[in-house]
Amino acid sequence: MSIILKFIPKLLENLQILLVFSLPENAEIPFDEEMAKAYTIDFLIRTKNKNAHNHDLMMQEFLFQMNQSNTLQKITRPTLVIHGNKDPVVLLRHGKAVADAIPNSKFVMIKGMGHVFFNRALEEKIAKLVVEHLKSI
Repeated sequence: MSIILKFIPKLLENLQILLVFSLPENAEIPFDEEMAKAYTIDFLIRTKNKNAHNHDLMMQEFLFQMNQSNTLQKITRPTLVIHGNKDPVVLLRHGKAVADAIPNSKFVMIKGMGHVFFNRALEEKIAKLVVEHLKSI
């Protein structure tokens, strides 16, 4: 962890380069740079799987394992799955597949949202969706 903490000042100097992936995926939603900085620092400190480069294959394997074990099908509570249509990490089809595998689930696709979102209004929108879902069950 101390290595990561030493790296943070350099990270902040180059944040625009390191976070450039977030801008295209959220092009339709305003970008909050301070939120992005805080998220990136937190992510670097907490991340455990530094070698996971191919998220599509990881999600395919995850879905395969969940289908083999019927894990998702065993969920009995009403479930809300929220996914952005601009997510380049966990593709929309994977989010939809998770929702399809869970009985009594509701799938909500948010137009313009990517994998991560640095936008207070979007946080509020997602919070409202969650509150509405909880009130409905």
